[in-house]
Amino acid sequence: LNLKFFDPQDSIKFSYSKNPSPKRAFGLWEKTCFEIFLKKHGSTEYIEFNFSADMEWSCFHFDDYKKGMKDYQGVKIENLIFDPKNCTFKATWKFDSLDESFDCGISTIIQTKDLKKSFWALKHANLTPDFHDFRSFTLPSPRSP
Repeated sequence: LNLKFFDPQDSIKFSYSKNPSPKRAFGLWEKTCFEIFLKKHGSTEYIEFNFSADMEWSCFHFDDYKKGMKDYQGVKIENLIFDPKNCTFKATWKFDSLDESFDCGISTIIQTKDLKKSFWALKHANLTPDFHDFRSFTLPSPRSP
């Protein structure tokens, strides 16, 4: 996955370390955070992967919609790079057990310099943001039927 962000007004507040190394953390959604949701077809189970510009990341497994959250250990971070000069973020990871087709939801929380947050997604299924809503998982995997 490669993500590239460009902010011509310099309004996005990114928190980052100068010489970061990836580390697992909790509560990334409290600041600027990028999120990916993966749900197997025909299942209510899904994985949520979060990462931030300061090289923090987390990965959770849910049994159903916002239920049974636990750390997911079946993921390996291969590359996590944030370039504040060019406002570019790149992430590469491998999951142990994603050999089935799945639907994907991609979202982000942006915190501006004045500490206001906005919520972005490929699709908001409701008037208020709910990134866990299965109707927001609109990007199919390459193996999807």
